[in-house]
Amino acid sequence: PFGTTAILSVGRADEQPVVRDGKLTSAVMMPLSLSYDHRVIDGGLGRRFLAMVVENLEEPALFLAE
Repeated sequence: PFGTTAILSVGRADEQPVVRDGKLTSAVMMPLSLSYDHRVIDGGLGRRFLAMVVENLEEPALFLAE
């Protein structure tokens, strides 16, 4: 939409097969996607923001402690 600088899309968390330490196991995965206007937001800033969102979702105690 007009005037939108960034859109963060969050998908449904679902259990998915993953390989950890060479072994097949399952983990809850949640797709995230960030779209932004490169005229307003630099790609590095968008990447750092999304990494911070992921870190806070994976370790909520870090977010709550701030």
